[in-house]
Amino acid sequence: MIRLSLSRVPFALGCAAALMASTASAAVTSSSAAKDAVADSFNAIGGGNRAFFAQGVLTDLQWEAPGTYIEYSDGTARLNGIVKSQSTPGVRFIVDFDFASRVSPGDVNYPPAGSPKLDLAPPAYVGNGGPVDPSTWHYFLISGGTFTGLDLVAGSVLQWQRFGPAWQVGTGANGVNANPGASGWFTITTLTQPNNQAVCFPSNFFGDGNIDLDLDTDMCVEEAEDDAYGQYVAGHALWLPGIASDFVHLTPGTFTVNANGTAKYTGVVARASDPNKGFTLDVDYSGLMCPGDANYPPAMSPKKELSSSSYVENGGPVDTNTWCYYTAMTGTLTGIGDWAGASLSLAPMGPAFQVGVGANGKNINYGGSGWLNVTVNSKPSNGSGNAWANSLTGDFNIDMRNDCASNPPAGLTMTAAQYGAGCNIAGGNGATLSLTGPLTPGTIATFNIGGGHPQGIGLMLFGTQQAQTAVLGNCNLLVSPLLPFVFGPFPLDANGAVALAGALPLTFSPVTVTIQAATTDNNGGIALSNGLQVVIQ
Repeated sequence: MIRLSLSRVPFALGCAAALMASTASAAVTSSSAAKDAVADSFNAIGGGNRAFFAQGVLTDLQWEAPGTYIEYSDGTARLNGIVKSQSTPGVRFIVDFDFASRVSPGDVNYPPAGSPKLDLAPPAYVGNGGPVDPSTWHYFLISGGTFTGLDLVAGSVLQWQRFGPAWQVGTGANGVNANPGASGWFTITTLTQPNNQAVCFPSNFFGDGNIDLDLDTDMCVEEAEDDAYGQYVAGHALWLPGIASDFVHLTPGTFTVNANGTAKYTGVVARASDPNKGFTLDVDYSGLMCPGDANYPPAMSPKKELSSSSYVENGGPVDTNTWCYYTAMTGTLTGIGDWAGASLSLAPMGPAFQVGVGANGKNINYGGSGWLNVTVNSKPSNGSGNAWANSLTGDFNIDMRNDCASNPPAGLTMTAAQYGAGCNIAGGNGATLSLTGPLTPGTIATFNIGGGHPQGIGLMLFGTQQAQTAVLGNCNLLVSPLLPFVFGPFPLDANGAVALAGALPLTFSPVTVTIQAATTDNNGGIALSNGLQVVIQ
């Protein structure tokens, strides 16, 4: 369980400013990968090693994959991508920020009032012999956007708007190090709370963005798994009907983005059902096209394969207008293991290879996808591929991120087992307690309480052993010893039920915990649930 904040911070938010107009007719002047700003020796105020900070609530948000930061000829800019909490798996947001009214050196009223924001130590700046010259920075008078919650915080929308100094861009402008970057302060308004009742954001609070801007970047690659937005078969990185449809990365691949508009995808893919059958892959992309470029989007693009409700025009979180494309590609697959001796050539088919949030066609992670024409130049030397056709079609569907986890080895596992029986005291209703989910590291688990008091209040008691201690008539306390903390109170719905979701840690430690739920109403009714024993071993 996680409760990010139950407090309400008494900060007022000023009136919203209208943000940038459409960039459809504006040319791209620069495109960069947005990365976490990592503190260096010039850091003076602490922090760093993050992209965004929200006061007292979300203090360690980092890019899941490098974000996309594009500036346009009409004085606007856009930043988008996905950030996630490092301390709380499952807390993820789609970031979509707009910037407008650029002010550059030589412009009237340069620098803007309240700017620059000088957060580095004094030795960083040129006046003290350092490398950072704020007189070269440029600014955006209008800045802000939205965080749209995913997973544990799905349903939430946080609106960020400029507070104080203008969004500043340049070498050392991120306030954390002397790299090229950007930063700004924001007020944050919670427009909608998460669907998960165990998570609650303040109504109004403050935030900070601190990013590095880099022209080159490496991302690791994994197969794109299905989520609630997908509608077709998923769980593969490469789909080659006629050969196999279950190619995955047993260890993460690499997608390298270069400043000259090219990219390279390398790695090893193998059959999930038979890992000794696989290929090394080497794919080159070129012809980068991003929002604002002439003829954007490319012909036949975007390729929309998620459910229709996934896209912004239908109320969903995926905006295809933020995607970038590679209009040309060449590649090879070279057989390994049982398929040694095989060689396949790859060429694009139909829509351009697309990259962005939801672009993999299987989920709303940051990723990429593209259809393929495949030519079989040679087949496995052992004859196992003699039935392969000489010409095939295929598909890449990949997640891209900064910190892929390879397929996990066997390790500690979690189990949850119910025991004992619930009971009623003083007219209370019966209550049940269960724990559902994959119960694997880093995934979402949900405590389900049912049969409690309609519109009542619930809480959960914890122990380390099963027990059968009589309390108040026919009821038994099923946990022992009763630990000196509880989770709750939390409200029950009209059916006396609630589902409380939380993210499991990325690594497990051996432990045994017993849990029992209790519910009550305003008339003194009390109910205790069955017991639940959770074991990690």
